[in-house]
Amino acid sequence: MKKIFILLLSGFIICTAFIKPPTDYRDSFVGNYFCRSKCQVLSYSYELTNHIDTATIRISKNTRDSILNIVIIGRTYEVKLKNGVLYPDPQRSRNQGKFFSTDSIAFTLGGGLVPSACNYRGKKQ
Repeated sequence: MKKIFILLLSGFIICTAFIKPPTDYRDSFVGNYFCRSKCQVLSYSYELTNHIDTATIRISKNTRDSILNIVIIGRTYEVKLKNGVLYPDPQRSRNQGKFFSTDSIAFTLGGGLVPSACNYRGKKQ
């Protein structure tokens, strides 16, 4: 009986030694992305103006599963990552985007009540 127990215990130890813990798939997307931004803003005189600039987007993991934090100019947005596509979280926001491989991003930051939006496209630094 002791021999069987020792064999089972040693077999368990040997088998678990070769099991690698699963990696978080969000790790490959985390980092800083240097982007070109194009924003369309509705002015108080009801004119739609374009602003073209550059910005750095910082992406980090959220504590919740499948959620990424996107920081743009000091504001944090939460998005859900599924198959390389970024969905708004919570659903009421209009923020969405997509990763192209693991080094490029396209992200649209939707406005609130006014028809304005900013499009960001860039590569990982």
